[in-house]
Amino acid sequence: LHLSLRRQRQMCIRDRRNYMGFSYERLWELTLKRRINKTSLRDMAGITNSTLSRLSKDETVSMEALARLCEALQCQLEEIIEYKLENKDRVE
Repeated sequence: LHLSLRRQRQMCIRDRRNYMGFSYERLWELTLKRRINKTSLRDMAGITNSTLSRLSKDETVSMEALARLCEALQCQLEEIIEYKLENKDRVE
């Protein structure tokens, strides 16, 4: 997808100059390191397929779902989620 369309799909807060959102890249790195596939993660944490899908798309999920993931993986929230702030005016 075009970058702007992907950003529109993400549930995030926007203003005129900055894009703010959350990334679950750390979650996927942690599961890869521990050799846990997505189906096993879903079952371990007791989350739904739709929650797993939302995580895969970096969309918002409930704090309850994040707490279940942390409990299942025996980790802290900052180990599975990262806050991103990007300046739209920045030249890439």
